[in-house]
Amino acid sequence: MRLALDARTSPEIAEIMGDGPGGNFAGLVAYLSERQAAGDLRADMDPRVMAEAFFALTSQAVMSRQVLGDMAGHELSVDAVSGQLFELFMSGVVMKEGS
Repeated sequence: MRLALDARTSPEIAEIMGDGPGGNFAGLVAYLSERQAAGDLRADMDPRVMAEAFFALTSQAVMSRQVLGDMAGHELSVDAVSGQLFELFMSGVVMKEGS
């Protein structure tokens, strides 16, 4: 997180980070837009909001594990948590049959 913030003001860090979070966000927005056009995702939602929600879910999970460490009491692996967060996200953005 710190590197992402420092990349805004430090050209050296920005070069190492590449497109960084902004590029990741733009790429996800583009992908979600494509999936909307294909009819896979809800058309009534802005792809930027969907991307923001996805990043909020995933980054918060990482941050809470970093901040809380063992105090979080997670028995699930990061992969298991990621999979469940993905399922939560998809349940809100996937087109329902008959919609």
